Amino acid sequence: MTEPVRPTKIQRTLYGEILYDYILVELIALPLLTALKEKPNIVIVQDEILINVNQKHEYEKALDIGRIQLETSIQTESDFQVRNNIFKLIGNLKKICNFASGQSTSPKSELLIEYIETIAANGEKVLVFSQYKQEGINKIETLLNQQKIGFVSYKGEMSVQQRNNAGIRRLGLSLVFHRHRRF
Repeated sequence: MTEPVRPTKIQRTLYGEILYDYILVELIALPLLTALKEKPNIVIVQDEILINVNQKHEYEKALDIGRIQLETSIQTESDFQVRNNIFKLIGNLKKICNFASGQSTSPKSELLIEYIETIAANGEKVLVFSQYKQEGINKIETLLNQQKIGFVSYKGEMSVQQRNNAGIRRLGLSLVFHRHRRF
């Protein structure tokens, strides 16, 4: 367990507008990476460059609402419920980073299509993973169809028959699904 990161008055004055970035990178990310026993091969950064004005607005609104809800949650709920609310907020913010509500494209999706086209032009295949159905894979499928890019989609709710019919084998790929037993 760690203490919350709270900037000092000197840090607020010294860093000004970049204080938030300083806290995220210098005070949170780097110490966490240093403390890891097994270093990751890749670190994913969600950069503001990959969100548009609508996403930024929606993100800030969701974050403000989330902060208020968490403050109430911390005062009235158990640690388990507070953690659950934190993860719910993080999930919501990550969805917004994919697409703003009611939008079918985003800077992130446009970059993804560009990457896919470049990789496909080199005769390679691409696997794209998304943990979101509505604000992720469904909108990506629509973009791929609009660009006339062939793809095979696998979703968690698909039956074995649907997976077999999806044609993954003709792409030269094989997937192994492991079902976790819930108790």
